[in-house]
This record gives sequence, C-alpha cells and structure tokens, in this order.
Amino acid sequence: MRLELIPIETDRKSLEKYLQHEFCTHVFNEYEKFYPKNGFNYPWIGYFALYQDEVAGVGGYKRSPKNGKIEIAYGSVPGKEGHRFASEICRSLTKIAIEEVPDA
Repeated sequence: MRLELIPIETDRKSLEKYLQHEFCTHVFNEYEKFYPKNGFNYPWIGYFALYQDEVAGVGGYKRSPKNGKIEIAYGSVPGKEGHRFASEICRSLTKIAIEEVPDA
C-alpha cells in the first residue's frame, strides 16, 4: 500500500480540497492552535495521508526531535479503520524521521 503524505500547511486555502471532509477540518483547526505553540518546522509537522486520492488518515510529529527522540501521533479517518492505514502512516513518519536525523 502506498500513501501520499500531504503537509498540513498553515494556509487554509492551500488545503481547501481536503477540508471538505469534516474530519479534516477538525484536524486542521487543531493544527491552527498547535503550530503557534510548537512551531511550524518542516518536516516536523502534521500530514493528511491520501490513499487513491482520498484522505485515509492523519499523522504528524508532536514537536521537532529532542535529544535524538521524536514523538509521533497518527490514526485513520473514522470509517477507514482496519485497512492498515494507521500502520502505514506510522511507517511513513518513521522513515522521514530516520532520513532527517540519521544518527538518532
């Protein structure tokens, strides 16, 4: 399975296509509150996960790496559970972290 990660940017207009889904709007609203407190430091941000051009889940980093450690959060869109989307999101976020901080 191949998921495409779409960065949850700070600009609502750039994500308009995805924000038609109630779940995605809720997630975006939470990130609007999260980024000012924790920073928008790419790639340590949130992502919508697309499968076949449809949002299947969401995942992201709780903050930038600290002392060689990173904490992630991820999950499936309600109704899409049981298809291994969350596992794939976790795998994708872990891969990014390893590529960005190889010595951690």
